[in-house]
Amino acid sequence: MKILTSLSFVWSHMRWLRILLYGVTFLATLVLASKRDYVLQSFSGNVGAGNYTYYQMYREGEVTLLVETLEGDADIYISSSSLSPDFDNYDMNSVTCGEDRVEIPDDMKRPVGIGIYGHPSHESTRYRFTVLVDYFSGSESFIQGNNREEGDEDVEEESILWTIFVSILKILLDILV
Repeated sequence: MKILTSLSFVWSHMRWLRILLYGVTFLATLVLASKRDYVLQSFSGNVGAGNYTYYQMYREGEVTLLVETLEGDADIYISSSSLSPDFDNYDMNSVTCGEDRVEIPDDMKRPVGIGIYGHPSHESTRYRFTVLVDYFSGSESFIQGNNREEGDEDVEEESILWTIFVSILKILLDILV
């Protein structure tokens, strides 16, 4: 009888241990899944035919820049040596029709100049410019023109993730106790 009691005690604790292990695995999956596709900032803009709109980026770490053309044809030019890159002076670019994507490596010198070019085949180009970052690297600073904008969305997103994490931990502790 004593052996059965001991086995049931061990079995019930193993069940809680499995639940805890599943919870930790779930949290790790959430963290790893959200690691790359975190939107730091998103801008919408217009640029005239043959003109550029310039941005500057100070954020360290790997950064992915997406330019989605909403109307017309927008291209993106990146430079670590010039804050006003163009089609003659750039380090990286993407000149496709539709979505342009550039991955800036973490070893590229900052600040990075970003130029969004409105192709002359259209009188005006509307675009959406999105900055994707690794959630756990770099600082949140990104500026447009001379007006520095802080990553307010980053702080809000961090608090939401933290709230979810704490809530799951509370549930796990309630189950174990």
